[in-house]
Amino acid sequence: MSVVVDFTQPPACDPGALPMPDSTFTLDPVVEGLPAGRTSDLQIHEPDETGWARPPTGGANPVDDAVYLRNVEINAQRQLPDLRWMRPHDGVLLFCAAGPSLAYMLDDYPLIENGALVPGPDGQPLIQPGIRARMQDPRVKLMTSNATHDYLIDNGIVPWGQLIIDPKPKMADYCTRPHKDVIYFIAPSCDPLVFERLAGFNVVRVWSIGGLPGEQELADRLAPQDAARLGGGTMAPLRSMVLGHVLGFAKEEFYGFDSCLALRLDETGKAVADKSYAYDKQRPDGDIPCEVLCDDGRVFLSTLVFSSQARQFLKWKRRLGGLIEFTVHGDGLTAHANRLDEARLAEMRKRFLPTVITDGHREKQARIHRDDATYGADGAKWARAVELLALQLETKFGPVTLLDYGCGKQGLAEALPHRDVLNYDPAVKGYDVKPEPCDIVVCTNVLEHVEPDCLDAVLDDLARVARKVLLVAIAIRETEDPVVLDPIFASQAMPMLHKPAVWWLPQLRSRFIVREHKESGAELTLVLVAKAAVPQASPAQSPVMAVKKRGVRKAGKRAPKETKTVKPKRAPAKRKAKS
Repeated sequence: MSVVVDFTQPPACDPGALPMPDSTFTLDPVVEGLPAGRTSDLQIHEPDETGWARPPTGGANPVDDAVYLRNVEINAQRQLPDLRWMRPHDGVLLFCAAGPSLAYMLDDYPLIENGALVPGPDGQPLIQPGIRARMQDPRVKLMTSNATHDYLIDNGIVPWGQLIIDPKPKMADYCTRPHKDVIYFIAPSCDPLVFERLAGFNVVRVWSIGGLPGEQELADRLAPQDAARLGGGTMAPLRSMVLGHVLGFAKEEFYGFDSCLALRLDETGKAVADKSYAYDKQRPDGDIPCEVLCDDGRVFLSTLVFSSQARQFLKWKRRLGGLIEFTVHGDGLTAHANRLDEARLAEMRKRFLPTVITDGHREKQARIHRDDATYGADGAKWARAVELLALQLETKFGPVTLLDYGCGKQGLAEALPHRDVLNYDPAVKGYDVKPEPCDIVVCTNVLEHVEPDCLDAVLDDLARVARKVLLVAIAIRETEDPVVLDPIFASQAMPMLHKPAVWWLPQLRSRFIVREHKESGAELTLVLVAKAAVPQASPAQSPVMAVKKRGVRKAGKRAPKETKTVKPKRAPAKRKAKS
């Protein structure tokens, strides 16, 4: 099919509300002359909560904040179409970054992994189709950014789109040779000269939000209400990941997305940096060289900016999991880190998924999710209750984390864009990795679809992940009598545990303390606290004991109680018989 720009589809998800993962490689920054393992005085990276030393996740705004916001004010007034959501389609977006490997991927090339040629069935190097060959498929569209636009055209390849989000005036130098067949996706924060040099060409304004103070408020005031907001990483290839989803693509593949330097051997046989880009371009001043150590021990020569790019790619790949599929071609740092990350995810799925769902049931649920647009799409229904619960906990504990356990179509995250909602669903690819514990866990219209033999494992896992509160909603029926179901319903999403409330309550009370309990029609709603989360005090220092001494009442913190405690009435004292 031919992919056209038709900004008519409302958003399927707010990417900014998706969860943030950890990286799978460590950074060992070194300045020339310093041995590995030593940090310079300029950059010191402390280990994060996972034990890894992380690259920087971003940098300072490359222009003055006032200049940035003034650009937005000026460029918002231009009569241009704004980026809007496209209907999903089966197209593939290729993004050409400027890494050294791009030069040999323009045409067919031998596959290289882990620094070695990959042999084919005949023992000869396995040949992969290059970018030029890929573009013969009408479903494939090629996008690039900045100076790579001119590099591709000079090599006889006209891109479908060019993305520019950088506010530096230098970006105007990359717009001196616009092409009539290219769509230019330009952020309003770009220098006005960029727009002036593209006047008369196919320009789409992209409301790219970078988190600058006042930027969101400015976009709220100036951007059309139905314009898509483009979040994402700090560089154009990273921002294209969200753009690909907004444009409706099913897949995005990267070429030249190396995040490392090409090497050559000097006269002594030592590997030294040769090229940073596929074409002549100076590396930014102050971009400190570093070594990047991957989980498998492989080391790449990179820079702090490039290593940050690779780490951000892994983060945004996980955030957008289930919405768009990503592939990184080549054997650079980003591609290698991605292979390690995919292997880790596969191992986690293999170890964890069988305990909460069988392969057959997971495939059935995945098929229903894919074929039925309404199945698992009611998460937004619970947004108000979750928000109120979060506000109550924040008053007492400060910021809280949220997990939608059995997220389906991720409706809850979409309805709470200001919350960083972690999504988990074993039947939805991209969200099927074992979740980390969160303060509030939401599990609505999920448990009735769990296989009977897996229910204990699922309830145990809910008790594991619910740090403070678990909100549960279950479809129920009044009796245990057989129910005649509509054949269409029975063949699709028939509950496997269509039980009454009296059956469910003992299952839940064995692991949780019931704080609130409500039956409304065919639905049971509960607010629960995992028993493991309640501190167990010794009898001598029980937190529920109240000691009254000399008119002063001392009490510890009360544990959550399932029902109101009724004090037993004291028996009347016996009167002494009169003699």
